[in-house]
Amino acid sequence: MRVVAASEMKNRLGAYFEAAQTEPLTVERSGRPSVVVVSVVEYERLKGLEQSTLEHGYIQMAADQAREAEATQWINALAVDMTHETR
Repeated sequence: MRVVAASEMKNRLGAYFEAAQTEPLTVERSGRPSVVVVSVVEYERLKGLEQSTLEHGYIQMAADQAREAEATQWINALAVDMTHETR
């Protein structure tokens, strides 16, 4: 990833916009990373990955909750059976 100072970015904005079409650019202010400039194509790809990750997480969470509810039902049924057997 290329790194460029904010002042250099300002002076050669068009050239750096072109460069960002092929690789992300880190823009530094006072020697510290401030922002990353990426192409729209890369931005949309990253957004898609984020959405996929969130959807996968929600699906996994729902599956975990379903398994937990099933286990709770099983434990409750077992407790009822054990109560009836001890009488």
